[in-house]
Amino acid sequence: MTMMFQPGRLSISCKSAKNIRARINSKNNKNDNNVTSPHLVFKLNGTEYSTTNNSSQVVGHDVLFNDEVISFNLPSPNENDVLEIELRDNENSIGKATYSISNVLLSPPSSEENVTTLPIMREGDVSTNSVVNLSFSFVQAKHGVIKLSPSLQNVDGNANNMYALITTPDGQSKKTVLTNAIGIWIDESNTFDKCSIQLYSGTDNSCIGSGELSLLSCLNGTEVDNAIAYVSLSFSDAVGSDSNNSNPQKIKISHWFLEAGTVSVESINTTNLHNSPTNLRIVFKTDGKSRSTTTMTSSAGVLESNSIYSWNEEAITLSVVDEYTLTVECCDYDEISGDHELLGSAEVSLLPLFKTGRLDVDLILILVTDFGETLNGGQISLSLSFTAPKNHAYPKDQLVPSYVVGQSDDALISAEQTKRTSMDVDGIEIFSEESIQKAFNLFDLDSNGYIGVAELKHILILMGELVTDEEVDMMISMLDLNGDGQVSFLEFKAMVESPDPSNDDFLETKIHSPTKSGSVLKQQQQHKRNVFMRTVQTANMDKEDVYRMLKTIRDMSPSSRNLSHEEYQIGYEDLCQLMPSVLGYSRSDCRHLFTLLCNSDSDEESDTIDSRNLIMTYTNFVPGFQSLEERCKLAFDMYDVDRSGYLSLDEVEAMMASTNLLSRDLVKKRAENFMNCADRDRSGGITIDELIVAAEKLPNLLYPSHTKK
Repeated sequence: MTMMFQPGRLSISCKSAKNIRARINSKNNKNDNNVTSPHLVFKLNGTEYSTTNNSSQVVGHDVLFNDEVISFNLPSPNENDVLEIELRDNENSIGKATYSISNVLLSPPSSEENVTTLPIMREGDVSTNSVVNLSFSFVQAKHGVIKLSPSLQNVDGNANNMYALITTPDGQSKKTVLTNAIGIWIDESNTFDKCSIQLYSGTDNSCIGSGELSLLSCLNGTEVDNAIAYVSLSFSDAVGSDSNNSNPQKIKISHWFLEAGTVSVESINTTNLHNSPTNLRIVFKTDGKSRSTTTMTSSAGVLESNSIYSWNEEAITLSVVDEYTLTVECCDYDEISGDHELLGSAEVSLLPLFKTGRLDVDLILILVTDFGETLNGGQISLSLSFTAPKNHAYPKDQLVPSYVVGQSDDALISAEQTKRTSMDVDGIEIFSEESIQKAFNLFDLDSNGYIGVAELKHILILMGELVTDEEVDMMISMLDLNGDGQVSFLEFKAMVESPDPSNDDFLETKIHSPTKSGSVLKQQQQHKRNVFMRTVQTANMDKEDVYRMLKTIRDMSPSSRNLSHEEYQIGYEDLCQLMPSVLGYSRSDCRHLFTLLCNSDSDEESDTIDSRNLIMTYTNFVPGFQSLEERCKLAFDMYDVDRSGYLSLDEVEAMMASTNLLSRDLVKKRAENFMNCADRDRSGGITIDELIVAAEKLPNLLYPSHTKK
């Protein structure tokens, strides 16, 4: 089977030819070895291009081609495609070479230029020292949005009174003021097209000049690091352009590329449709900033049993860039007239799909009659998958959260599954549980069932509110009944349903916790905080004291540095020996610390404590640990006992138990939330880099700010 490649453009940069002789069959001509007008001719799949004669420079028996570029558009390249290269002097052939383009198509992309040397031989030659040096590159065609931002470059006039009109042969037409960006969709239908760029006067709407830009040349650049292209403008006589101007007038185009991801509909099933169709089709619609799409199944659904229709073998693929909702319509399709009778529609968010890469969803179809009546149109079940370029987050170019595939999300509430609010007898708005859940999900970006500090701050910033971490902490604490540093759905629901959320007691009157009340937990936290702060202040502890304590603990074990979990356990007498050497505490102080560091959730009194809890707690209290990265590295070094380079969930939970000063159940919840954020590749463990990044994103989970002085 012939190997096929993605469409794209092959470019050849012509460098030089070495040891070239004319070889004209004339024995009497002594100068027949000197070339006078050399040029290269390239042939590929019936298309022929050649370098210009005036681009070459003859130096003895060598020829310099001054990097003239020859390009071939390849709609369907394959491994059998061979490029024919001929070196000519005027009309006389000097020699030929061949090059399989699979060499460049199979080579990984590189920012460095690689020069290929090919022998130039004539028919009958056995060997030759004549060569040609060429550099090959290939730009693969892609799906996505090209963002173009035009600005003036050597153009006379006031930019404030100008605008640009950018059009493509496939009918896209966008108008923009200068320096603003517009989006052009690119796919296989317009890959090799050029867009027209026309510069207009905003005063009288007259065209000042126009130029062209190849779309395929714009598949680089990022929103942060734009690529730049310069388009020479041609002018009409009415404009009065000077054809002899040594400084040609150009328009500068800043551009970047937003590559598309692919949504695949792998299976479709419908049940209990409102009407019985004769030719049931499913229509998928997306609406983005640069384009809107409508894709219909090519075949009718297969009636499986009763009222169940399925499409399990038809592949539907949708390219998405900034789209993040998908509209699904069931219709009865008339193939003769092309009319669609709508049977019901639903809308689904693609954000969970962008997180996980897969999504199975059941949707309620809604049918609105001509009389405005809303009917249940049946149900539709979809299995979706999503593939995207590595490390690209979706949706792009939107003021909503974007995600790299791999972030888990099991929750999905469609617009049709959300009930409207109602009014009670006093005219006060009553919210249904579904509507409260939808509102909660808008804040619960990672869909773990809790609203954290990072999520609340992100939403507030999108709303234009510039808030500090301390202000967000205060907002969270107002709703945080159990003290775990985040807001659960029950806590959120209690706030929504309360007639007076400003009342500090409204949470406890709405939620009956089976564990300790919020006030009791806060009292315990305050007590632990006061004890540790008192010891730090009494002994005037600093960062060096903490490191000396860790060294002493490790010196107690035969393993010295690589201690096991068990070897970090120390008894009361060990603590007494450890503390006086650093702090000079009394035994009563040691007993108090030992009691606080024992497992408070256990009914049995423990005779050992984890000495790492002591170290971790003090790193969050003593001065000197200003760097979050330093504290994370110290913690990682202690808890990565097997030196695997990863921390498991249990190790993260043990780490957080010492800094959060909460019950073990609440610490476990925090650890799970932290791992969901940190373990981006879902490997089951986190590296030191992932730990630092997650600690910066969720500062209140690993090192709560309320425990610091």
